[in-house]
Amino acid sequence: MINNAEKYNFDTTKIVTTGFSAGGHLSLTTGMIPQTAGFDKQCSSNNLENKKVEVAAIVNWSGITDVEDLIAGDDKRNYAVEWLGNNITDAEIELAKKVSPINYVRSNLPPI
Repeated sequence: MINNAEKYNFDTTKIVTTGFSAGGHLSLTTGMIPQTAGFDKQCSSNNLENKKVEVAAIVNWSGITDVEDLIAGDDKRNYAVEWLGNNITDAEIELAKKVSPINYVRSNLPPI
């Protein structure tokens, strides 16, 4: 979308993300995980240089907020463990922390 924002007249400073379940999680991560987490350059089709992209609001419908808790915490769920296999490594727990929106709660977030 960002690469075609000008073509379709999208205002990249007024993006609202929304989703249910996994989509809700992706909506949260899109609006909450900062560039410093290192995920921005993962998609080679995104040319973000000189482009201001801001999420104006996030609407989460039952999206996961704490992936680590679901795979190794007090709220561990078998379905979540199966995503990674039964032998969860320390590296997978670290990745789970990095993709958990709850770890990025701060005062300057868009309305959620």
